[in-house]
Amino acid sequence: MEMEDIVHVCKYTRNELSTGIIRKYEIERLYAAYNFVPNLAEFVETAISIFPNLNCGISSVLLKHRLGHGDIWKGKFELENHTFLLLNDNTIIDLTADQYGGPPIYIGQVKRPWKL
Repeated sequence: MEMEDIVHVCKYTRNELSTGIIRKYEIERLYAAYNFVPNLAEFVETAISIFPNLNCGISSVLLKHRLGHGDIWKGKFELENHTFLLLNDNTIIDLTADQYGGPPIYIGQVKRPWKL
């Protein structure tokens, strides 16, 4: 997939999550395969209502599905535990760094404030 296509998918996904106009059952299905959460439907509903806060795992799982590749990585943004998508070329994609004062969408190499 070309970088232009990746950027488009990131913007589209971020917009869906930030507006709440998204198929919640798709997120529930994908997130359930990633991490067990009791009351998953309630978890997803709450998460979407407070986007971008506490949505790093949800956005990473959804983005991995839509791009068809990458690894979900539990790292850090400064001192905060944070989840993002890591591509094969050491590029990370983060759709929720703005919850910590970062950009709304970051696509780039792993560098401070991100840590693996």
